[in-house]
Order: sequence, then structure tokens, then C-alpha cells
Amino acid sequence: LAARRGHEVDLYEKGPFLGGLIPVAAIVKDLETFALNQYARYLITQLRKEGVKVHKKTEVTRELIQREKPDALVIATGAAHSRTDLEGADSSKLLETEKLHNMLKFFLRFFSSAQLQKLSKLWMPVGKSVVVMGGILHGCELAEFLVKRRRRVAIAHDGPKEELGDQMTIDDLDNLWPWFKQNHVPIWSGVKYQKIIKEGLQIQLKDHRVYILRGRHIADTQDWEADRKSIDAFNGLVPETYVIGSCKEPGLIVDAVKDGAMTGLKI
Repeated sequence: LAARRGHEVDLYEKGPFLGGLIPVAAIVKDLETFALNQYARYLITQLRKEGVKVHKKTEVTRELIQREKPDALVIATGAAHSRTDLEGADSSKLLETEKLHNMLKFFLRFFSSAQLQKLSKLWMPVGKSVVVMGGILHGCELAEFLVKRRRRVAIAHDGPKEELGDQMTIDDLDNLWPWFKQNHVPIWSGVKYQKIIKEGLQIQLKDHRVYILRGRHIADTQDWEADRKSIDAFNGLVPETYVIGSCKEPGLIVDAVKDGAMTGLKI
């Protein structure tokens, strides 16, 4: 949008392909896989049509910005991943979102999202039993993805029952809850995560009862935060600086798209 309005725009991407987490999300989204990939291709086509200079495999540094001397800087690096301080988090049982994303991004160099989705039904580096930490959109979608790949899954959410499925549509939830029940997915809400142990995830209920949710792996879907490292690194370099999308506040794809569009019209 900034280029369409007459600005000379350079887009820098640290990785080998554009689209950020859209191709990664497309692997998990099942029925939306085709639509998400089509959307990413549409955006890439528009970049080409509007004459945006794209620099892939290029990490932006302070020196690069000082050399290019842009009139405006847009920081859209996406969310950062925090590390849980839960006891036992250093165990190989913990599946961190960042590691999973990096693994998928590596394979996306050789396969499409649709191909990886099919291949994941044959093999995945995930145990046969998984405890998912987090019961809102990311946790529920990951749980559904794993169940469809014959994993035994339990969901543990450290918020109230009313938060379960948050950010998902009503139609999706109306189908998902009976499907989880049919596929024997226990859902625990209002829990306190205590520690990761050999048997799985130890939790505590509000009445102080302690349970162990058994699983070969523990998947943390709540390790998202603003990318303060990138924001702070470029602070003060360009007077007109915008921080947008999940880099500013972790959210949904639609939130990042809106933020980018509004910023493109504002510059």
C-alpha cells in the first residue's frame, strides 16, 4: 500500500521465503491451507506489481539502516518467543513453539505447506502422547492437528473455562468441542502449571489437588511476546518509525494484515 501511494519501498526478509508464519500456519490450518497459501502468493504478486524491492536472506542491522537513510522505518518482525521458567523446562520433553517453527521453516525450503501437511501424517518428531499447554486458538488448533495424526492429546489451560477456544469462530467451536469429546481429548481449565516431570506435566487445581497429565511431550503454545529486542535495537534511528503486527502485540494474522494496511496508508 505504501508503494501504491507513490513511496519507494524496500522490504527486507531475514529468511529465504516471504510470508512469515503464513506458510507455517497453513500446515496446521487443514481446510484453510490452500486459501492461506493463495493469500501469501497474492501479496507477493502485488509487491512485484508495485515495484517493491525485496531483499531476502538479509537481516536488517543498525548499520544497514544508517547506510540506507530511510524517511520511514516499519518494524514488522513478528512475535518473539519467551522461555518458560517452569521447573523441568530444560527437559527434552518440552516442545517449544520456536523450535517447531524453525523446523517447519527448514522443510518449507523443499516442500509446500500442503505437501508437509500430508507428510506429517506419515512421520513427525512428536511423541505418541502430547500435553498441550494453552487452550485458546493456538492450543486448540495444535491439539486438533495432533489428534488427526493419531496422537493422544490432553489440553491444559491456566485460565478460566470461559477462555477456552478464545479467538476461534463460533462455528469452529460448535464443531470442535464435540469432536474433541468424540476423540477422547481431556480439557483442563483453571489449572496452575507446576513442573514438567518424567511422566508428563504436573498441574494443580484451584482446590490444591495435584494431577499429572501423562505425555511423551509437552507442547507450550503460550510462549509469545512482543519483539522487544528488535524494537529496542532500532530505537531512535529513524524519527518516523512504526512498530506493527505481532512484533508490537502478539495477535492473529488478520490483526497483522489490518495493522500493515493502516500503516501503509498512514506513511
